[in-house]
Amino acid sequence: MTGPLEKKVFWKEWSTALGVAFLPLLLASIPPFLGPSWRALIMRVFEPFCHQMPSRSPHLWGVQLAVGHRVYGLLMGLPLGAVAFAALVRHDPALRRWAPQIFAVSALPMVVGWALGWFGLWPNTPLSRMLTGGLFGVAAGYWLTRAILQALR
Repeated sequence: MTGPLEKKVFWKEWSTALGVAFLPLLLASIPPFLGPSWRALIMRVFEPFCHQMPSRSPHLWGVQLAVGHRVYGLLMGLPLGAVAFAALVRHDPALRRWAPQIFAVSALPMVVGWALGWFGLWPNTPLSRMLTGGLFGVAAGYWLTRAILQALR
């Protein structure tokens, strides 16, 4: 990207990617604002991606959101990853070379937290689930943004 026109094109494509990254978070957050039939539809949409256990899900005004804490953290990380892409785009060639390691490192706290909780060695909390999911979500959002920009070019 050398000229101003190319920068405008990048920002237009990046804005599209940011919108795509925000969409799942918006949909997962909307059930408290919907009637029962629409709420049930949104819950069903997210059912294949999350257990939706009420005790492990965020609630707003007493209404359960469409995903659990860990997945909600991941969804919050997606748009943050899109922002990270814009900030780190000049380092993209190096980051691309390290993609498998970046994904592994970002997923490791989530996997370790789950395993320690499963073995009863660590009490997972809503905050720990959201933070570990969010860390992975930032990495996933970076690569999602990169893929969208590549597809739009």
